[in-house]
Amino acid sequence: MKSIIFPLVFAVSGSLLLNKVGVKASDFTGISAVDVVAVVGSKTFYKDASNLYVSFLEFLQFCHANDMTTSSIESAEEQAAIVAYFNDTRYVEFLWLGGWDINNEGNWRWIDGDAQMSYTNWLPNAPNGGLAKNCAHFRPFSPHQWFDTPCVNDKNVAFCHKITT
Repeated sequence: MKSIIFPLVFAVSGSLLLNKVGVKASDFTGISAVDVVAVVGSKTFYKDASNLYVSFLEFLQFCHANDMTTSSIESAEEQAAIVAYFNDTRYVEFLWLGGWDINNEGNWRWIDGDAQMSYTNWLPNAPNGGLAKNCAHFRPFSPHQWFDTPCVNDKNVAFCHKITT
């Protein structure tokens, strides 16, 4: 399994968050039930089938415990395939995206691989949260766009992907 090196700021706040909510890494071991959302090329997108609301840190743990990486939507084609699934299912929950600007305000990056976001689908006037909103989430129902939100927000569902060869 690929490991992630988190910035010290997030590692410290993540430890505090874990203690606050009583979540341990061992709570996310093994394969959890996931729904296949879309397959685009060699990338398969999944969401937590339980639709359990989790914080950003819990989302990271969920994806990695299930041998996946946090979601990164890197093209209009991927965005369209994901939106098509959610339009068909009439899904109305917000999903975590694996993007943040916690290291450098306004410099949004995918956390797995630390790549700059080359494709984005932000809501007009977003991201706009300044230092208070450093994590990205996705509204898969209309208008199908991305928002910035506080990383401690616990009203999002885990959304991961896996590359197959």
